[in-house]
Amino acid sequence: MANKRKAGSVPTYDDVHKTLATDCSQLLIPLINEVFGTHYKRDTGNELLQQELMYQTPRKTRRRAVDSVISLEDDDKRKHVYHVESESKAYGDGIILIRIYEYDFKLAEKSITFSDDRKTIDVDFPQTAVIFLRGTDNPEKLFIHLRSEAGDMHIPVRTVSLNGYSIDELFEKRLYFLIPFHIFVFEKELKIYNEDEEKLESLKAYFKDIYGRLEMAYTEGLLDSNEVRSVINMTAIVIDRISDKWSNVRKGIGDIMGGRVIEDYPAKNDRRMIIQQRIELKEKDNTIMELQEAYNSLQEDNNSLKESYKNLLEEVERLKAMLMQS
Repeated sequence: MANKRKAGSVPTYDDVHKTLATDCSQLLIPLINEVFGTHYKRDTGNELLQQELMYQTPRKTRRRAVDSVISLEDDDKRKHVYHVESESKAYGDGIILIRIYEYDFKLAEKSITFSDDRKTIDVDFPQTAVIFLRGTDNPEKLFIHLRSEAGDMHIPVRTVSLNGYSIDELFEKRLYFLIPFHIFVFEKELKIYNEDEEKLESLKAYFKDIYGRLEMAYTEGLLDSNEVRSVINMTAIVIDRISDKWSNVRKGIGDIMGGRVIEDYPAKNDRRMIIQQRIELKEKDNTIMELQEAYNSLQEDNNSLKESYKNLLEEVERLKAMLMQS
């Protein structure tokens, strides 16, 4: 029988994505290479960008967090921005495309630069991908079609279907970022594993092998200790959540992947603190810029009102003079 949890106490799959991206941003690089056909090296200069976007509505400011946005430098020191989202549902009604559209336009706003004469603005859209954690027939590519009189533009959104990769492929291609979600491959059979002790033992052996291969990756220098611990802990969180109804599965595999998830481990806190401080500084800078823009807009509106008031007074005086003459 599954243990009862407090509402809101279980991390979401988005939380796992965000945490792994924050703690181990380098793990996104092989994934980006796989999806976009690039060839960035592990030590490529990278910067995890602001993940929280603000939307102004008539009543209030809404905040929405994207899963991961990272800037990578190519060999010519040019920076390219990549936006990667995880989606726990198989592709269906296209709502995910609307979210991507909203996110990417807000992210693009942050890249706006003016030409020297300020008659043109340059806007850089991020390159975007969606990781589908469920489904076997998700589209290989999605598009955002922009229409204008100057011409149409199709913005591609790449996709990754988790079910399309075996565990061997994940290790061969060094797609360690996807390993925490690999349990989704077994999701439809978890009830069987939970009730059949022999099958459960085979599943436990399977994940014990994954644990061993992660340790081997550390020994071979493919992962550092922080990355190994992060992948293992995030795997344990996903297993704990997805097997909530199947206590034998949750305990059996959970014990192999470290038992209860360790919230703090060596090097994690310092690293996350530095990254978080950088993100917060960027957020403060952006907030200051937005407030300054709002203030400038109010000043312009105020000046416009003053000018309108002045014109109105002049018109009143003119009408008074005309009445007196008549």
